[in-house]
Amino acid sequence: MTVNGKLLACERIGQNYPLGKVESGTVSLDFEWIRDFYAKMYKNLIDRCKHCLLWKNCSYCVYFIPEDKTKKRCDRFMHENKSLDYFSYYFSHLEQNPDYYKRLIDEMDQY
Repeated sequence: MTVNGKLLACERIGQNYPLGKVESGTVSLDFEWIRDFYAKMYKNLIDRCKHCLLWKNCSYCVYFIPEDKTKKRCDRFMHENKSLDYFSYYFSHLEQNPDYYKRLIDEMDQY
């Protein structure tokens, strides 16, 4: 909640996306508006996300995805060709630094 009583989804997003407000001790939320707002925000992304190789590990907040005219366009989309370079970079780094690899494995075992 902001000092002006706006209810935001998260503290990191701007105040231009309030989901509701608090006025005179009363909380105002329009659940249908919130549903429609998120449906519209994800509408142009969801088909592309379904084909992204990183979709299970995506942490890119929809609020920070840039808009191209009136549609959001994710610049982190990972198609198969790009993934070869992406994973190759990280695997090469681990091969060159076996101590990082051991630390990664040890820390993953904790979870």
